[in-house]
Amino acid sequence: LFEGGFLGLDNIGVFDRNHMPQGITRMQQADATSWMAMFTLNMLRMSLELSITNPIYEESVAKFFRHFLNIAW
Repeated sequence: LFEGGFLGLDNIGVFDRNHMPQGITRMQQADATSWMAMFTLNMLRMSLELSITNPIYEESVAKFFRHFLNIAW
């Protein structure tokens, strides 16, 4: 679903990938998995905060937790 990177942000680095640092011969790319996992954790945290005063958000808490587990599995 997220193949090819997420908004190109997975290509950001502190060095030029065409000229690898000394001692590194191969680099792998994780695509957008970590970005989406972080997104679900952020949404989970916001839902938790909102559910303190409004119980309707408890369903969102469970949903984002399931989404995170699906990404992490």
